[in-house]
Amino acid sequence: MPDLSRVTVIIPAHNRPERLRRLLDYYSGTALQLLVPDSSDYPFPDADAYPTVTYLHRPRLHFLLKIREVLPLIKTPYVLYCADDDFTVQPAIGQVIDFLDAHPDYSVAQGHYLTFTPGKGGGKWLLCPVTSVTLTSASPPTRRVKGCCRKRACMLPCSTG
Repeated sequence: MPDLSRVTVIIPAHNRPERLRRLLDYYSGTALQLLVPDSSDYPFPDADAYPTVTYLHRPRLHFLLKIREVLPLIKTPYVLYCADDDFTVQPAIGQVIDFLDAHPDYSVAQGHYLTFTPGKGGGKWLLCPVTSVTLTSASPPTRRVKGCCRKRACMLPCSTG
């Protein structure tokens, strides 16, 4: 298993302390660096139970502002974004580290993921497809920005040409 201390997990939280607790319990005892920017109305009541977690309570702070606040705190070469109601399993994190270490031209990696929709009789699981885009540029930052624009998720004015 790769060294998970090389990964920071950003866990944005908002008014779901039970889900945050579940996720922090899951990652407890790992070498992962955990950053929790929390915009909940009230502080997470169990924050002191997780001494290795960097917890920042910022009531009602906009999502992008709380992410911006934690970015300077990242000291690891890899970062994982995981919402408080998601799970990224530890073996998958290790596989991503191995892949990125072996392929230095790549700046991002993602695996398969499942969604669950509760409903009558239990609910429905759905395996979501992962798409890939190949972007060519001598500059990794340029590839990332163009990739954002191509997927219409970019918040910066840019050209894909």
